[in-house]
Amino acid sequence: ITSGGNSANETLIEAAQQAMALVAKVAGNVSLGVLENTLFSQYDTIEKLSQAIPAPVLGGEPGVVTTATTATIAWRTDKDSNSVIALVPDNVYSISADKNDPYTRLDGDANVKTQTHLVKVTDLKPETTYHYQLRSKADYH
Repeated sequence: ITSGGNSANETLIEAAQQAMALVAKVAGNVSLGVLENTLFSQYDTIEKLSQAIPAPVLGGEPGVVTTATTATIAWRTDKDSNSVIALVPDNVYSISADKNDPYTRLDGDANVKTQTHLVKVTDLKPETTYHYQLRSKADYH
């Protein structure tokens, strides 16, 4: 594995891509047991590396339950972090160079840290499509 003068971040990304390519290349030529053990080992390595990353990692798809005027959104993170939902009605949503954040509303609690998040958004307009974004921020140590 070569770094070619890259930053540490680029070197790590390049190494991970090379490792994934190698596993894909030999996967069809090894037993399922060896492949499974290798993948579990890779998962353990990724889990250990994630502890060095300040940003929490979202686990799976968020669960969303809606009514005409509410949405309850649940998700999990790998480390304690806050629970905030950013949202905006579809007819207002716009990504442009002059607007850093297309979301117009924040709901949730930025002060409580947890790995299991649940935010209830109220006062939504019926028959309206919303764009939403999960925002969980961990404390930096």
